[in-house]
Amino acid sequence: KCFGEKKLHQHHHYILYLIASGSGKHEIDLNEYEINGNQAFFISSGQLHQCFASDVLGYFIQFDLDFYHSIRTPFKLFDFPFFHTALLESCLELGENYDKIQNLVSQMFLEFEAKENLGKWNILRYQLEILLIELTRIKQQNTSNAHILVPNNEKLRKLEFLIEKYFVEHKDVNFYANQ
Repeated sequence: KCFGEKKLHQHHHYILYLIASGSGKHEIDLNEYEINGNQAFFISSGQLHQCFASDVLGYFIQFDLDFYHSIRTPFKLFDFPFFHTALLESCLELGENYDKIQNLVSQMFLEFEAKENLGKWNILRYQLEILLIELTRIKQQNTSNAHILVPNNEKLRKLEFLIEKYFVEHKDVNFYANQ
């Protein structure tokens, strides 16, 4: 969907791109990533990004915070390492784990396309959580930090959101502290 978009833009939802193949560049918050397949890209609400690629194949998952948090779960979206614009990179190399992740996303796609509506959105929310857990496990394999879930960080994410929203109007630290 956005992989033909060559101008800098932002969304007000969360996006996960699962890239099977292709080449090009994906710029996220002024960080440039090579597109070469077997990758996942994570875009948080409000992040600026643009893509320079024409032959990309893969999946596009879009959701908002209310959708994810409408399930009872021990995890909050911000417990996962992928949607922290100030903490981690927005690209995850999947390598040999691509097939496992692609299978999970394929199941989500089948559920999304299914004519059966009973429980559809609940199933999709739980499948999204399973996907995020599996991606976090891959991130753990790729990093020396054994525990990368980021607990109790909603205040940090709220600060990021406020800065993204008000950085032009408010430069004073006290404004953000009061919020």
